[in-house]
Amino acid sequence: MSETKHDIGQVEAFQAESIGVPGKRTFRLLVDASKGGACLWLEKEQFFSLAVSIERMLDSTPADRGAASSRTEKVPDEEYQPLEFKIGRMGMGYDEETDQFVFFVHDVDALIETLEEAAASAEEAGEDGEDLGEEESLEEALADIEATMSFRASRRVLADMHRQAREVCMGGRPICPLCNQPIDPKGHICPRTNGHHPAAERNPR
Repeated sequence: MSETKHDIGQVEAFQAESIGVPGKRTFRLLVDASKGGACLWLEKEQFFSLAVSIERMLDSTPADRGAASSRTEKVPDEEYQPLEFKIGRMGMGYDEETDQFVFFVHDVDALIETLEEAAASAEEAGEDGEDLGEEESLEEALADIEATMSFRASRRVLADMHRQAREVCMGGRPICPLCNQPIDPKGHICPRTNGHHPAAERNPR
């Protein structure tokens, strides 16, 4: 893997968790890999989107290709410290040759810092008369930013993570199918209907 600060290797197991009561939950993904581990915090919407993306990736890639076992010997770096940060962006790809799924994860604080620097540079360039729009500058900054962490996972491990993520997402308050906001037990005023009738339940959050 390239363009990443920390490559923690082959994932042996994921653990998806929610902490707190419905409506006030925080979410995290624990990663146990061959070169170390990580605790990744994320929003409920990110968790749900991740589950959907994984499902689509698994469905769109060839299964049962007879690939060799992906289990690797766990040899953590002696100087390695477990990572813990909030996810700002996560990219996922597929390596057909090894039947492995590759992840690149960006720390939200690093993303914010990069975008702020890019915005400041674009503003300075504008003051100097250079024709470089802020939007273009931000896009270039995001394309060049180094991932905070990367890892790879087998189809089996990823399928288990997808199951866990769905279970965690289903463990909270029901979601209004119209406005995509959680339905409070005391009642729900849907902005899409001006609160005139109760909304049907969908996936909880």
